[in-house]
Amino acid sequence: MPLLARLPLGTAIMAGFAAMLALMAMITGVAIHQVNGINDNLTLMNDVNSVKQRYAINFRGSVHDRAISLRDVVLAGTPQERRSAIDEIDRLARFYAESATALDTMFARRSDITAREREILAGIKEIESRTLPQIRQVVAEQEAGRGEAAHRMLMQQAAPSFTEWLKRINAFIDLQEASNRAISQQSRETSGGFQALMAVVFCIALAVGAGFAMLGIGAVRPLRQLAALMMRSAHGEHHVVLPQPSGSNEVAEITRAALLFREKMLEVDRMAAERLREKARMEERANALARLVGDFDTRAARLVEQLRGGAQALQGSARSLSDGAGSSCRQAGEVTGAAEQASANVQTVAAAAEELSASVAEISRQVAQSSRVAAEAASAAQRTDTTVRALAEGAQRIGEVVNLINDIAGQTNLLALNATIEAARAGEAGKGFAVVASEVKNLASQTARATEEIGGQIGQIQQATREAVAAIQSIANTINEVNEIAAAIAAAVQEQGSATNEIARNVQQAASGTQSVTHSIGEVSRSAQQAMAMAQELLRSAEAVSRQSGELEGTIGGFLQQVRAA
Repeated sequence: MPLLARLPLGTAIMAGFAAMLALMAMITGVAIHQVNGINDNLTLMNDVNSVKQRYAINFRGSVHDRAISLRDVVLAGTPQERRSAIDEIDRLARFYAESATALDTMFARRSDITAREREILAGIKEIESRTLPQIRQVVAEQEAGRGEAAHRMLMQQAAPSFTEWLKRINAFIDLQEASNRAISQQSRETSGGFQALMAVVFCIALAVGAGFAMLGIGAVRPLRQLAALMMRSAHGEHHVVLPQPSGSNEVAEITRAALLFREKMLEVDRMAAERLREKARMEERANALARLVGDFDTRAARLVEQLRGGAQALQGSARSLSDGAGSSCRQAGEVTGAAEQASANVQTVAAAAEELSASVAEISRQVAQSSRVAAEAASAAQRTDTTVRALAEGAQRIGEVVNLINDIAGQTNLLALNATIEAARAGEAGKGFAVVASEVKNLASQTARATEEIGGQIGQIQQATREAVAAIQSIANTINEVNEIAAAIAAAVQEQGSATNEIARNVQQAASGTQSVTHSIGEVSRSAQQAMAMAQELLRSAEAVSRQSGELEGTIGGFLQQVRAA
């Protein structure tokens, strides 16, 4: 592990992957080799030895069955049985020849045929060449009618040959069986060795994987510890002690970088704290200066505003005073002429007041007459309204009767329809009843149409009645308003008569007062001229104060801007 700690982390990880790839490549190569060997053995067993064994089994069957058929030839009781046995011998000979040809072709093509196989096959062919003439000779003797000779030859010559032939064929079959057992055993041994090799390689891979897993854990654990300590340090725990780096891999480099970063972070924190303290002091001074400037600005602005307001008020008062004085002078002249004219008009007003008293008395009489006429009209309108309302109620009752007639007509129409249906069901006997039902239905329809027309007329009458009621009510309201207006006019005329008498008395008093007014107006005119001169002087002083307050405000504003900029 110390060696791995000195290795770069990437190199260690790549070495682990390389080792695992090498193990996988070795396992793959061995597996391919072993599988190819097993495949060759299976091919040899199934495609070669088993085929040779099947051909030999065909040989044995053919030879065995020909021996039985040859016996049947000797023992046959009829020519037909003998011919059948001879044909069977020929068929078995052809079947044997097919397998022999295929086996000879395999022996000729393959190079892995053993000498023992060739030796046994040569012995089989040798005994075949000795046995076939014996078979033909036995058949010939039997067909020639020499049964004893055929039987003797079968037992003394052919039977031992068949036995030897089968013995050699069985030896070939046993040889293939033994070869297959040997190949099968070899395959099992190969498989067992491969399994053991796989177990060993698995153990090696497991050990390598565990070693690199420990390497990964050893690399990740200090990184996690370092990350946790750095997170605590980032949250303000500057007393946290970071581990000292050991080794030369990436973990050690990251640890050194973290230590350097922490030192720089602490330095930055100290510098930031110093800047914050300096900033706080500067902000405190700036705030104090801002408060002083703000207070000065507020007070100066208030004083300047008060000064400007006073100057503006003074200007307004001066203008008002000047305008009032001028207006007083003009009005004094006008009043003087008006007073003289008023003195002349007082007598005319007195005469007019007497005539107005007479007119008011006549108006009072006419208004009383109008009140009586309006009261009679209101009473007549009330009676007309009662009559028209009774007409509207009668029209409403007529409408209800029309609706009842309409309902009866509808029921009659329905009954006529039912009667028509029943007459149709009755056939010939109900024709007269059907005619009557049709007439009743027509009368009901006419009654319904008539009641609809009457209902429409009644509706028009009801609408006209409602409009008449509304018009009469409007007329009655108008007459009542006219009556109220006439009463108000009568009261006003009475008040006007009293006022006219009072005017006549006042006119006499006004005639004596006009002389005193003319004398007083002269005095007012002189006083107004003096006030106008004083108002002009006050206006000039107020305008000067207003200009000076504007200059003071500009000076104070420039000073405050310079202070804020500093």
